[in-house]
Amino acid sequence: MPAFEVMDLIHTAVYWEAVGIDAYNNPTILAEVGVEIPCRWNADSREVVNPKGAVVTTDGLVIVNQDIAIGSILWLGELADLPDPLTDLVQVIKFNTGDDLKGRHQRRSVDIMKYTDTLPTVSS
Repeated sequence: MPAFEVMDLIHTAVYWEAVGIDAYNNPTILAEVGVEIPCRWNADSREVVNPKGAVVTTDGLVIVNQDIAIGSILWLGELADLPDPLTDLVQVIKFNTGDDLKGRHQRRSVDIMKYTDTLPTVSS
């Protein structure tokens, strides 16, 4: 049986890692070219408390097998299928993690919100 953290990761997402914010409080990303990560993409809206303590409505929950930085950008699909121009980008607004009952494996997930159809500035 596979580890708890990688069970049911049947989708692929393109991930642009956030590495900071610019002078206008917008995220900056590590590189213009994203990387593919396995995931389980659940497009359902629900209310969550963001890191600042405000209640916000999300556009989905994505189960992942690695830590994902808040502010990062995701797109459901593979690199080879990226549209030009980009559409349907989402931003990570909250990172969640939890252990299984025996504390051996972790389940990681991120709450997402719709983002503009333009990638953030690449960090220099």
